[in-house]
Amino acid sequence: MITLDRVVQNAARVKGEFVLDLGDNTAWAGSREYPQKNSAGAISAYARYRRQIGPLTLNSPYFSVIGNW
Repeated sequence: MITLDRVVQNAARVKGEFVLDLGDNTAWAGSREYPQKNSAGAISAYARYRRQIGPLTLNSPYFSVIGNW
């Protein structure tokens, strides 16, 4: 998570014209093998995602592409 936080901080400093989110930004233990069936776990993963992507969306349009593009 520290690596993604640094990437977001660096990208926020650049203040690009837009943000293109290529998906798969959040993960939980076993997320590669198992779906998230726990509501609290899903809410936690989404909150983490919003915390990380939030700084990028303050100054530029945001476009999300779902999945591994």
